[in-house]
Amino acid sequence: MNWKFEDMSMFNKNPRNVQDVSRRLNHVMGPKITEDHHSAHLLLANTPPGPGYVMDIDRLDYDLDLDKRAHTPDELHVALRPVLVLAQCFALMPLYGVTSPHPKHLRFQWFSIRVLYTCALCLGSITIVILSIIRTVNNGISFLSTVDFVFFGSSAIVALLFLKLATEWRDLVDEWGPAERKIIRIYGSLSNLPNQIRTMAYTVMALAFAEHVTATATHLANALPCTNGEWNWRLAEAYYHLAFRQVFSQTEVSFWIALPLSVLNLLVTCAWNFMDLFIMVLSVALSARFKQINDKLESVKAKVMPRWFWRQTRESYNTLSCLTKRLDETLSLIVLLSFANNLYFICLQLLNSLKPLRNLWQAIYFVFSFGYLVLRTATVSLFAAHIFDESKRPVSVLFSVPSECYCTEVQRFLTQVTSDNLALTGCRFFSVTRTLMLTVAGTIVTYEIVLVQFNAVNSADDNSHNLTANCFM
Repeated sequence: MNWKFEDMSMFNKNPRNVQDVSRRLNHVMGPKITEDHHSAHLLLANTPPGPGYVMDIDRLDYDLDLDKRAHTPDELHVALRPVLVLAQCFALMPLYGVTSPHPKHLRFQWFSIRVLYTCALCLGSITIVILSIIRTVNNGISFLSTVDFVFFGSSAIVALLFLKLATEWRDLVDEWGPAERKIIRIYGSLSNLPNQIRTMAYTVMALAFAEHVTATATHLANALPCTNGEWNWRLAEAYYHLAFRQVFSQTEVSFWIALPLSVLNLLVTCAWNFMDLFIMVLSVALSARFKQINDKLESVKAKVMPRWFWRQTRESYNTLSCLTKRLDETLSLIVLLSFANNLYFICLQLLNSLKPLRNLWQAIYFVFSFGYLVLRTATVSLFAAHIFDESKRPVSVLFSVPSECYCTEVQRFLTQVTSDNLALTGCRFFSVTRTLMLTVAGTIVTYEIVLVQFNAVNSADDNSHNLTANCFM
């Protein structure tokens, strides 16, 4: 609820309002306000914030309760703890206070070991990108030659985007907290939300690690012919030549270069997968709040409800509407990069499917990697689209409101639901809805036809099928 300072009539009607406001302002502004009716009235009347100033009681509630209560497990800051801890393992979201019980302890410091860790990931990825460009210029360009450039380049961008997000995260949580608290106060907590988020996080990262292991095993299998099937240091040397051609075409293989490259490759893989995971968990957290409102509306469908009920529901919906737009402003670049990345690598995997598979490990890797990539892309799309779906669910209930209780609040609510498109977007180039999946599928088919024709031109000069020729190139 928002109360305007210039409207003093409410205090005369209900002195308890003054006591409540005085108690909250006493916490936020200091011990300047007493519970005396006259002194509170006088202070509010003489407060100089200017005409039309709105005192946000929900915000005061949140600030007041911050030190005195334990946060419920389904609140964003609490529910995202394991996700943010995972992010910091992968050099993302360099924040302090992510495991604190209160979001007020969140802080970002430019000069810190966590930011240095993120910068190291960016620097390593950019170095690989530069070496990949040099190799591509020397050997000629093809779609397959851009893989390392795109993979490591996008990972550097991911790290920079999450570094930017870390600087804004406290502000987002400070806006999310009061809005979420308002919904919890009216519609209750979601006991299963933290478990759902943890399950998603551990599942996605476990699959990402499994994909990384199969990719490593595939490179080892491809390197075996270089040593006539013997497991020795020459096998490791051949493996690194095949896996990191752009690096070891410029220098000799050494332990002090190979080990950091292996760590970097693992971090980049995890960061690349975490980008999709982060979109999923935030989409779940937001759509679950919309679902609470919709479930309540479904329970009163076609029933006569008082005007205050429709006003309360509309204001709750509007709170989530503002939160959705705020989240979209924060995530839009990450959403755009996620869909661009997934589109590129799906096309790449489809193109690789046209080539003969050299060994069993390559077949296993292709099936697992392609299946996981498609599944992850579809899951991100569906979870993000669920926000749009839930935001439109009230329409059927509002059309069923009996005529005897139809009022201005219902009309305003219906107008907002039908005219406002609440969805995550990729920098407003596209909105993430269910129809987007069909659009992406059609785009993939079109691109694949072009890529098949483009790569057919270069296939005559491609000697990648000759493993021995590429062992130590």
